[in-house]
Amino acid sequence: MVAPLIKEKSGIEIKPALYNLRLYSEVMMLIEDLRTGWKEGILRHLSTIKEIIKIISKSEYENALLEKYFPVGILTSEENLDINRLILYLRELSSSIEKGLIELGEYGGRTPTNKKVLYTYYEIGFIYPLEELTKGYVYVPGENRCIISVPHCHPPFHDIGTLIIGKEIAKSTNSHLIYSKLSRIYTDYNRRYSRLTPYRRIISKLIREQNIQLIIDVHGAKKDEIDIEIGYAFGATASQRTVNLLTKILENYGLTYKYQDVKFTGGDIIRYHSIVGRNEAIQLEISSHTRKEKKDEVVQAISKFIQTYSRMVTKQ
Repeated sequence: MVAPLIKEKSGIEIKPALYNLRLYSEVMMLIEDLRTGWKEGILRHLSTIKEIIKIISKSEYENALLEKYFPVGILTSEENLDINRLILYLRELSSSIEKGLIELGEYGGRTPTNKKVLYTYYEIGFIYPLEELTKGYVYVPGENRCIISVPHCHPPFHDIGTLIIGKEIAKSTNSHLIYSKLSRIYTDYNRRYSRLTPYRRIISKLIREQNIQLIIDVHGAKKDEIDIEIGYAFGATASQRTVNLLTKILENYGLTYKYQDVKFTGGDIIRYHSIVGRNEAIQLEISSHTRKEKKDEVVQAISKFIQTYSRMVTKQ
C-alpha cells in the first residue's frame, strides 16, 4: 500500500497534492521498464500506479483533473494490452498528469473551495527558475582526481540525506562535487537518455580535462537490510581489487555491505563514465537508516577509501 505523503495537522485541511507527482514519476519509470523488458520493475510500478489512482479517485478535485485529460480506467482494467499499445497509453497519461499538475499549481495554495492547503506545487519545488531548469546542477571544484556525484538529491522524490553525505566526503577529500538541482521527475541523470544533459557532460569534461581516476556515485536505498549496496556492474566499471579495498574499509568502520547482486549492479553514470584501466566508478546505495543513524561512519569510511585509493594509484 502506498503510504500517505502528507500527515494531517490540526486546523489545516491536507490535500494529497503530492500523489499526482508520484504518479507521474511512476508512469515515466514504467515506460522505461517496458522498453527494457524488466519484468520485476514493470509489476512493481503497475501495482503502485493502481494504488495511487485509487487514492486520487477519493479526491473529487484531483480525480476530475485526471479524468479531464485521460481515462484512468485503462490502467485499472484487467484487459491484456500489448507492450507497444500500453506505452502509447502511458505517454498520453503522462501528458495528462503534466497538464493537471500545471493547473493545480495555478491555484497558488488554495483549493477551488478556497480552503487552505499545507503544501502547493510552488512550495515543493514544482516551479523552477529558468536558470536552474537549463543548468540543472551545481559543480564544486576540487583538487583530488575524484568526482563525488549526487544525482537524486533534489526534492520531490529525492534520496534524503545523500547531499550532505556527498558534500562532507568531497570536503574531507578535496574531491570534485557535482549534485542535481532538479527533481528526478524532470530528468533522471542516472539513465541513458540523460547523457547529453549538462550534468552528465560536465562529468565527461572533468574526466577528460582533470584526469579523473575515480567516480563515487551516491544514492539512497529504500531497504534497511544492510548499510551499503555496492554497484560496479560485475567488474565492468571497477576492478575487484578496488572493491575489495572498499569493503575492507567499510568493515573497519562497522558498516555492512553487499555486492554482485543481480538486482543491483549500478546505473548509467558509472557504466558510461568509466573505463577500467583509465578511470573507475562505483555506485553506492546507502540505506535510509544508515543515512540517518550512521552518516558520520559512512563519510569517514568513504573518505578513507578515496584517500587510500588515490595513494595506491599514484604509486602505480
